[in-house]
Amino acid sequence: MANIYDAIENNKFFVNKQITINLEGVERHILLSCEQLQLPEDIWSVFITLDITDRINAEREMQAALAKQQDLNKLRTQFISMVSHEFRTPLTTIMLSADMLGKYYDKIHTEERQKQIERIKETIQKMTNLMENLLVIGRIDSGNFQFKPKECNLEQLCLNLIKNAEFNSGFMHKINFYVNGNCKNAIVDDQLISLALNNLLSNAIKYSPNSKVVDFTVNCNEQMIEFIVTDYGIGIPEEEQHLLTQSFYRASNVGQISGYGLGMSIVSRAVEAHCGQIEISSKPGSGSTFIVKLPQNCGNKSN
Repeated sequence: MANIYDAIENNKFFVNKQITINLEGVERHILLSCEQLQLPEDIWSVFITLDITDRINAEREMQAALAKQQDLNKLRTQFISMVSHEFRTPLTTIMLSADMLGKYYDKIHTEERQKQIERIKETIQKMTNLMENLLVIGRIDSGNFQFKPKECNLEQLCLNLIKNAEFNSGFMHKINFYVNGNCKNAIVDDQLISLALNNLLSNAIKYSPNSKVVDFTVNCNEQMIEFIVTDYGIGIPEEEQHLLTQSFYRASNVGQISGYGLGMSIVSRAVEAHCGQIEISSKPGSGSTFIVKLPQNCGNKSN
């Protein structure tokens, strides 16, 4: 403001000078013009002010949105490239295995035939999981996903997910399951929570190549449902843990472990839909613990 006062004292002429003032703790942006009027006995200075705060804020928001859009475009380009590669590889695997079975089915040993069949099934399952995750993220982000909480046997749901996770790992991992409280009448969106838990369990297995055990605990009461998944694998760098829920993000220490960076994004959206929260505790080389807390009255709040 000092330069404005100087202009007033020196009777200087200026047009559209932008200044910033603080009115009762609120920052306002003002466009100020000064014009001198020569009167018979005096010189008058006429000041015209225009509050451009809304315009400045809109410009800032537009710039932030543009920067975010540029980041999203970069992520989409990287993702399309990654998915194209990831789809091309399994499709080639399926084609080669199917071609081998078609040409040499009667000439190869039973064990080799079964190996090729299992390879095809495993590859198809990976592609199916990827597409399912993409579709869910798309529906949630577009607002087309309907949150439908209802009473379900959460204990049995978790047991089914554990069986599938152990089967998909070739029974190389054991999931220890613990239940506290009555989890047979929980109020959740069973489809959404199944996707979230499946991603947590599969991640716990995938990122524990040197450990064969995962601990899975479910605590239920009338107010809250708590899921705790603990692995003893590679862990997550502390400075990267807050980035895990971003789509396509993968920690810097995953090495050659395959993945798309979508699992925790699915978990985050499912937890948000349930009015819940996620806590992460992890150290590189010492494993990770994911705690998901869901209130059982989220459905009532949304109504």
